[in-house]
Amino acid sequence: MVMESLRPGSAGDVPPFLPFQDRYDLEGLTAIMEGYPLARTFDVAWDLSFAASALQEAADDELAGRVFVATAVAWYVEAEGDDADAQELVDELANAFERALGLLDDGPCPHIAHPDLPSDTTEALWVGMHLASARGRAAYERWPEPWAPPLDTALCPAFVAATARDSLTRLRNG
Repeated sequence: MVMESLRPGSAGDVPPFLPFQDRYDLEGLTAIMEGYPLARTFDVAWDLSFAASALQEAADDELAGRVFVATAVAWYVEAEGDDADAQELVDELANAFERALGLLDDGPCPHIAHPDLPSDTTEALWVGMHLASARGRAAYERWPEPWAPPLDTALCPAFVAATARDSLTRLRNG
């Protein structure tokens, strides 16, 4: 596992796992959303803004995961945020969703229907963090959660674009 973390793809016999930084971020964001920020959380708004900045910088292969992480954070902010820090975060998230929509091909898709993203913020966050990296997607596929959408439809650009569009609309109307 050490060689795999140092040089991803170098060890063929190591089971897939969520990268360490993604696991660290997932733990921190989950703790905030569940109401018990970790000792390393000094500024909740700053920690949540990670989702917006990660989506702003997302490459094509991690775009779906970053959209879902930002969606979970947007849901949390919609329910919990009510101060100036929250408005700044809403603006950052809205800009990030607009960028993502510009990158997504929202054309016809082969799926008859798309599943819903889990309505629980921490489950949606879990889905997003796993889809944001190749190792995370491999772990997602190998050990699926019963509430998580299937990998092929979760990565569908039309589904990701619809999620980003919905999140942007909710942020603007909130």
